[in-house]
Amino acid sequence: MRLLISTLCAALLTACAAPREPLYYWGNFPAQQYAYLQGRQGPEEGIQALEKTREEAKAQGKPLPPGFQAHLGLLYGQTGRTDLFEQYLAAEKQQYPESAAYIDFLLQKNPPEKAQPGAPHADQTGSAKSQSGEATPEHKNPVKNVHRGQ
Repeated sequence: MRLLISTLCAALLTACAAPREPLYYWGNFPAQQYAYLQGRQGPEEGIQALEKTREEAKAQGKPLPPGFQAHLGLLYGQTGRTDLFEQYLAAEKQQYPESAAYIDFLLQKNPPEKAQPGAPHADQTGSAKSQSGEATPEHKNPVKNVHRGQ
């Protein structure tokens, strides 16, 4: 009888100690987000790191963690790429419906800009250009820095 109880206890303890597979693919997201919020990393470096993490998650067939796509969208917004800003916020809202209130807040705070003739816009590299194709150094960032409270 003691042997049976000892075996059951050992089996129970072994089952509790088994490592669980993470629900999401985090990659370097926490470290990257911390570096950005501390000001040690700019938006372009963050975008590159998060895009790499996104590809790794896709290759492993794991979902991205909550906040990942919203953070990536905000970084794109910081570089003037409002199309990707909106795309990633919409993806966050779709994957995590409980984030809808925050995502709607971000979109209201940073509404999509209507293109005006001669107004600067961001190309795929994030640099501002006028419609004639000339670089415009006075390009202002359309997305406010929500993370840093600016």
